Amino acid sequence: MSSILQHLRGRQLAELKDRRPEATVVDPAEVIPVMKCIGDGFTAGRATSIDQLAEVANLPADVVRQMVTRLVGAGLLHRLADSETHVTLRRPPETIRVSRLLEVAFGWAERNEGEKDEIQVLSQLRTHSDRPSAISTWARC
Repeated sequence: MSSILQHLRGRQLAELKDRRPEATVVDPAEVIPVMKCIGDGFTAGRATSIDQLAEVANLPADVVRQMVTRLVGAGLLHRLADSETHVTLRRPPETIRVSRLLEVAFGWAERNEGEKDEIQVLSQLRTHSDRPSAISTWARC
């Protein structure tokens, strides 16, 4: 306990929680745990908040917000009428294909990331995902 208090140096835990590191490259596959969390909420009859999703995916809330906005735009999620921070599935989970989720996620990552080298790697992985031998080594990325 004393070690924790020394590392806090007078800061509040809530302050540290909000200071997650900025993500430069987000793996498009992060959409899977985000959608699973939203799907679990849908099945339970409740909406899911951006903060809950950020916690589950261990991503900054602003990154999750951008991801959610993209998924809403793709017709996969629905924002609650009285809230910009709570979403649910637009349709039953069994009608949403994982390939569509990844398509949306890769499109979002390519448009929002500033690191060109990482985006090139993501694009190559996306292009060759059905032919793994086409990029058999990391050096080919």
